[in-house]
Amino acid sequence: MAQAGYVYMVHGSGTRYVKIGKTTNIFNRFQDLQNGVPFTLQLLWVRLEHDMDAAEDDLLRRYRAYRTRGEWHEFPDDILEKWPVNNLSGRARLRQMLDDRDDQASRDMLLEELNRLSE
Repeated sequence: MAQAGYVYMVHGSGTRYVKIGKTTNIFNRFQDLQNGVPFTLQLLWVRLEHDMDAAEDDLLRRYRAYRTRGEWHEFPDDILEKWPVNNLSGRARLRQMLDDRDDQASRDMLLEELNRLSE
């Protein structure tokens, strides 16, 4: 059964490392990841998906040539330079995503996530 959630890519600042993953709570996951690495993480890309497992599998297949360990990938500079690193805070990024969504179910899920942050 498909589960809705976020598929994301985070970049280790000053490195070539990018993690591809999935979660139902992007902010908790980002904090957990940040606590486990010796470099600052930046949100490179995130998207709310109706089937996060299938979407993550697609990204992992697409970038499997760069896989180094688990869901961490090491990309060459010429590829990293093509991705604008999103320097927005997690909350600002979520608000931007909310503004970009036009379907009510996605907006409701994002609003719930924002409300959790405010508690």
